[in-house]
Amino acid sequence: RINAPPEAVWAVVGDFNGSPRWLPLVERSEIVLGANNRVGEIRLITRRDGTKVTERLLDHDAQTMRMAYTYVDGAVRATDYYPVLSVKDAGDGTSIVEWSSHFRRLAYATDPPPPGQDDQSLTDFYNGIYKAGLESLKRTIERRPCPNGHGSAQPFAPVRFRARAACPFPFPAPGRRCSPPPAGVKRAE
Repeated sequence: RINAPPEAVWAVVGDFNGSPRWLPLVERSEIVLGANNRVGEIRLITRRDGTKVTERLLDHDAQTMRMAYTYVDGAVRATDYYPVLSVKDAGDGTSIVEWSSHFRRLAYATDPPPPGQDDQSLTDFYNGIYKAGLESLKRTIERRPCPNGHGSAQPFAPVRFRARAACPFPFPAPGRRCSPPPAGVKRAE
């Protein structure tokens, strides 16, 4: 649950090219074909580990606050990958964001699959990304402090959706920086 109205949440999560603002895995997003938030658009995602993947927008409905996309090529981690992000009104000025997907492992025709490419490993991998992403989205929208106590987080400044983290938190909220810790609070190492 995010303490913000659905329209405010959709303004962040519904921006197909804006994932670096809130998704820790993504370093950069660039539209390479089409226009932002238009079905058929293709974005090039550069992950923090340096790998790249292109993704196509399959559905973008601002009315229902729902977006669906898929891999096109690059360093894909699954095949037939169809994630859906949606924002729902919780009825009390808050929102619920749902992020789910359907996919098959890359080695779907191989039994047993190579180590680390089994169904459970892939499910755990995506669940980890979705959990970290949704937690970061919540912090980004609610402008919460860094989880390691490094002072207050500053709101995102939209500069071509590039994020730089000065915080040692393993997945700092993209597009935000931690201010120095308050006097007497030691920075976590």
